Order: sequence, then structure tokens, then C-alpha cells
Amino acid sequence: MIGIEEIQDIQFSLDKNYIFAITDQGVNFLSSDPDKEVENYETRDISNIELLQSFNNIIAYVQNNKKGSRKILKIYDDYTKSDIFKIKFDSRIIDLKISINGFMVILKEKAYLFSCREGKKDTWKTPKLVKKFKTSENRMGIGCFLSYKTRNFAILPSEGTKVQIYDSKQGEDIEEFDVEQDYSLLSANLHGEVFALPNEDGTEIFLHKIFDGSCISSYTRGSSPCQITSIEFDRYCERLACCSEKETIHVFSLPKELASGGVNLEEEKDSQKAAIPIIDKTIPPTKLDERPNQGGGWLWNSEGKKSYLKVKIESPDKILTIHNNKLHVITHDLVLYQIDIQNLGDFSIGSKELREIELFE
Repeated sequence: MIGIEEIQDIQFSLDKNYIFAITDQGVNFLSSDPDKEVENYETRDISNIELLQSFNNIIAYVQNNKKGSRKILKIYDDYTKSDIFKIKFDSRIIDLKISINGFMVILKEKAYLFSCREGKKDTWKTPKLVKKFKTSENRMGIGCFLSYKTRNFAILPSEGTKVQIYDSKQGEDIEEFDVEQDYSLLSANLHGEVFALPNEDGTEIFLHKIFDGSCISSYTRGSSPCQITSIEFDRYCERLACCSEKETIHVFSLPKELASGGVNLEEEKDSQKAAIPIIDKTIPPTKLDERPNQGGGWLWNSEGKKSYLKVKIESPDKILTIHNNKLHVITHDLVLYQIDIQNLGDFSIGSKELREIELFE
């Protein structure tokens, strides 16, 4: 077993087929199967990685060189086991976002959007710069890049409480919308029609349309102020999960009209045996089942409309993914947990199961 001190970061690929454990020796590839434990350990000799995003065989990554400049982005093709593209920027890369059609590079006060596919073709082409953005100071790398059918959307911070949204269908135009909240986080569904942001004190999460920035719904995390550290959607936009410094994970059911977005939901569910439909039934509230380092239960508001699952976990850092009824959370100590959320709306033990995943054998 490789010592936990050698692991520097853990990521899921965008298609959820791989887990990447980034170590000081390289990148460890592990397959992610909804019905099995993590398996098929492999290593790629790509060292000093600080940022990594992946989709299918394509890996976009940023290395920290000897000077610590972090200015060079490379694209690695896992079929050929080699780098196929490299670009150097004029300042430090803060964050990196990837989607099925390309990727976005976020710098301190600007961002670059690259397209890598034409139309509905599956093959990636040489990256082409399609848009350069000027943003407000963005030391945290706030931003989203997603694909809706054949359209690309980039969502980035602007001045004050505004966001700027770029829609590839609209050509060069960038529209600004006031979300009326001070925010430190933006998250979007890969194929969906919405993006999410928390309010300043972390008590609520707001859903906004990517097309016009309008707010369509909100979800209450709790009444005590705290910082929400990550927000993630599942692939089909049926659920939303948030992680907070309060050492709790909340999983919300989203409106059915948001489900599927730009993907063929029924076709993918038949082929991948993915998430079951949300159960629409009202059950009286119950007391949380508190246990050391874990626990869970269902809570409802007074109207019985917004049910959610609450799971307690020690020192969570961020939610990596929701996929095939499994919620994956990484802690500050780089321990990966898997939480079974299949029985959404049911009190069976399966809906509260918490299991630590061994990354190496």
C-alpha cells in the first residue's frame, strides 16, 4: 500500500469512469465501477501536478515547475500515452475547467475558453481559442464551463454581485446578470440548464438559469452561518449536494423538470443503470441518527416540500462527484469516502451508509 502522505490530491474524471490519485511520483488511475470496489490500479508518469481535469482519454493538467510559476497547460492523450498539446500563459493558472467540448483556463483577472470539438463529433481536435474574458479579481478560481447539447457556456465572476455568461450560440456577446448575492463559489451541471451559488453566510443555495441568469429556486442548508466549500450536481440534474465547514453534507432533490438537460436521459439510464427516479412522497420528520463521525436522516421544512439527506462526516474538504447513487467526498486528510444515496426518500440503512475506500492495494 502506498502511504497516505504521498497522495497530494484526488479527482474524478468528468465522465466518472476514473479516479485519479495524484502523488509525488505520478498519477494513479483507478477505474470507478458502481457495483464494485475501486480496482485496476495503474500509474502514469506525470509528476508535479497541481491541477488536473479529465474527460474520456483526454487529461488536461498543470505542473508546478522548479520556479513555481504554474503557467504551462498540457493536454495528455491516454490512448497514445503522450502529451499532444502545450500552451504557456503570461501569468499563474489559478484553476482549470473541462467539458466534453473543450476547456477553460482561469487566471487572476482573466480567463481563456478553448474549443476542441466540432459539432457532435466525438474526436477532439487541436484546441482553438474561442473567447478571452476579463474578470474581476479571481484569486479563488471561481467559474464554470459546461456544454448544453452542442452549445458551450462559460460562467465567470464580474463586478459586485454580477456574473458574466458566455453562450457560444450568441457569438462574441457576453451578457451580465445580477444574482443579488455575494458569492465565493459557482457550480454547474455538466449537461444541465442551471448553475448554483451559495449566499454569503452559507445558509441557502440558489439555482439560476444559464440562459438568462434568472433565479428559479433556493434550498436552505441551515440557519447557522458557515462557509460552503463545494457544490456538485449529479449527471442528470436530479440531485444537488453541498459540503460545508460544519462537517455536514446535504443532498437535495431537484425539480423533475430540470432532469436530463441536454442528454438523452432514458437512453443513458438504460445503458448505464444510473440513478433511480426521485421518490415523491411526504414522510413525517424523524430524529437524526447520530453516530461517531457519521450519521444521517431525512429533514423536511414545515410544508413538507424540500426533503434532503444530511450526512455528518469528519473534516470534509469537497464533494468530488455524485454518480450512480454514490456520493464521493474527500476529507482534508485526503481520505475518500463513498456514501450510498440510492434510497432517496427511504429510511433504509442503505441511504445512510458511509464507507471508506481503499485507493491502493
